Amino acid sequence: MGSVFKRLRQPAVCDVLRKAAYIGPSAILYVLFKAFFKYPIYFFTLLLFVKNIRALTEMFLFRDSVRCLEFRWGLGRFRLNVEEVLLFAELLSHGIYCYNIGDRVFAHFRGGYISSPNINRLSFLIEPFDKQYHVFDYAGRVLDVGGYLGETAFLFKIWGSDEVVVYEPDHVLARHTRETMLLNGVKGVVHELYVNCSSSHNSISWFEVLKEKFDIAKLDCEGCEKSLLSLPDEYLRNVPKWVMECHNPQILSRLVNKFLKAGFRVTYKLYLREKGVYNFLGREMDINSQTKIPKGFMYILIAHRL
Repeated sequence: MGSVFKRLRQPAVCDVLRKAAYIGPSAILYVLFKAFFKYPIYFFTLLLFVKNIRALTEMFLFRDSVRCLEFRWGLGRFRLNVEEVLLFAELLSHGIYCYNIGDRVFAHFRGGYISSPNINRLSFLIEPFDKQYHVFDYAGRVLDVGGYLGETAFLFKIWGSDEVVVYEPDHVLARHTRETMLLNGVKGVVHELYVNCSSSHNSISWFEVLKEKFDIAKLDCEGCEKSLLSLPDEYLRNVPKWVMECHNPQILSRLVNKFLKAGFRVTYKLYLREKGVYNFLGREMDINSQTKIPKGFMYILIAHRL
């Protein structure tokens, strides 16, 4: 327990608590709960699921070791290190069950299945997707820029979309996105292309993308949202609803001004994730050109055409 208090005194954790306080009291409680109880909960969760307890114990005694763990209830065998087995436990604690089948891992997620090349790629399934992206009625045709493993395409179907058009430039991830969509009956197509990436020949412009009709556009593309700043307003208005992740407060501010000028109502949420441990959102807030945006967060920008 003393090590937990020591960890809480570290500047990085104090910084997380400070940011959590900005979001709200419940965020502080969440941070403290994770700091005190994460590892005990994970360990007891693993005791319920792992058959060969001796191998599991050896992993925690020799932290650089890799062990083959056999899981109960048909989950199969996984060769894991300590960080991977902790991720496995966190997924289990969120009700996400992973099955090792051949050269793939399949995660049972929200009543469907997500295909992945390995357990590490599934860490993003613990993100609060409902708070991030379920901010609209998803009826209609959805543009998904940054499809990853197809988990958001699957969610858009659950939330009411008729068709999802995905852009995912990584060949391996695109292959698993297609498999996820097929497994869950998601109607749509996957393009193995970046969107408006000047440093890659494997890219398509926003002008080409937005020639098609979409009812909603979702962006999680590690920076391609910046390229919207040079897009004519009429192209933005071709899509009535936008939701996107933004990492930079300066870019966020410029995007807000861009969408306001194009005739949208704009809101945003603060999003905190520190090394994949703390992961939650604040409430949706109005934003304009005069709003002071706090630094050190990630941001979800939401735009409705007026």
